[in-house]
Amino acid sequence: FKARDTKVFGVSCDSHFVHAAWRTHHADLKDLQYPMLADVKKELTGSLGVLHPTEQIPLRATYIVDPDGIVQWVSVN
Repeated sequence: FKARDTKVFGVSCDSHFVHAAWRTHHADLKDLQYPMLADVKKELTGSLGVLHPTEQIPLRATYIVDPDGIVQWVSVN
């Protein structure tokens, strides 16, 4: 990602305290090279349209956004 001047962010509706615990206690996340953003109020996931319509929990989503801020690719599971 660095070679392509790309920024990666992880986003979840868990708090920054939960993210810190994951990084501390999960071997695969100890050396994570990108920031994890806490969307506790579900503002970002809501505005991106990835909240389940009845459960109001975020679905897994990946976005690729170009340097001009234009979404070039989306995958939502």
